[in-house]
Amino acid sequence: MTGAGATKGERTRRRILDAAAEVLAEQGVEGASVAAIAARAELRPGSLYFHFPSRTALVEAAIREAVGRASARVAEAVGEASGDPVAALRRAVGAHVRALDELGAYGALVLRDDAGLPDELARERNRLLAEYAGTWAAIVAAAQRAGALPPGPPPLVAELLIGAMNSGLRRDGRPAHDATERTATLLALLRLDARIE
Repeated sequence: MTGAGATKGERTRRRILDAAAEVLAEQGVEGASVAAIAARAELRPGSLYFHFPSRTALVEAAIREAVGRASARVAEAVGEASGDPVAALRRAVGAHVRALDELGAYGALVLRDDAGLPDELARERNRLLAEYAGTWAAIVAAAQRAGALPPGPPPLVAELLIGAMNSGLRRDGRPAHDATERTATLLALLRLDARIE
């Protein structure tokens, strides 16, 4: 919980995660120090360890937050499609693009090259991203069965689609173009109804 009902500890944890995402997106894992993250969160470096046992745990939490929020948005969008695979694909594209805009630095963090991540954390990041890609492969396969997308290996089509959606985000987490424009353009490229879901 991070809204009005959040405890002071929850608000501080959120502030730390937000600061970590920004610093990590800007400086990369190797360049981001606990001191820089703490300064961005306007806390003392030792305060971070009350909420996260290590720098690695903080980075992992920020990555999990980003992927989890995007996954939740896409799942919600697919659920709203009432079993229509074409509507599910359209809604999922819009949800992913909007999630990138809302995630800002979190999205940029996940999209950065994972150079500098400890091996265990790189594996976890890759596992989370593979799980997310699996969700997209299922969305693509359903749309292909409905005749909305041409045949092709769903995992590959999903990977290409995710890449296209992610290309609208700059390295600093700011969108390169308006979310509505990006979504409409992607749907047109897919030759789907350009109406935004």
